[in-house]
Amino acid sequence: MKGLTARQREVLAYLHGQILHGGYPPTLRELADKFGVTRSAALGYLTALERKGYIRRERRVARGIRLVQSSEVL
Repeated sequence: MKGLTARQREVLAYLHGQILHGGYPPTLRELADKFGVTRSAALGYLTALERKGYIRRERRVARGIRLVQSSEVL
């Protein structure tokens, strides 16, 4: 797995916290709102995290984000 940028670490930490404390991952809109970016940019963060092996996404499923190796990063 490749290293993460500072922003990717922030996004991964946010995902981890939402899943741990909220019971489910955020929507793409919630993620975009949290980081003050467009949904397209938020999707770019998720795509990068998936490509690097930190998350898995289920296509066409609301909140379809699964952490793979969050403990190594957080």
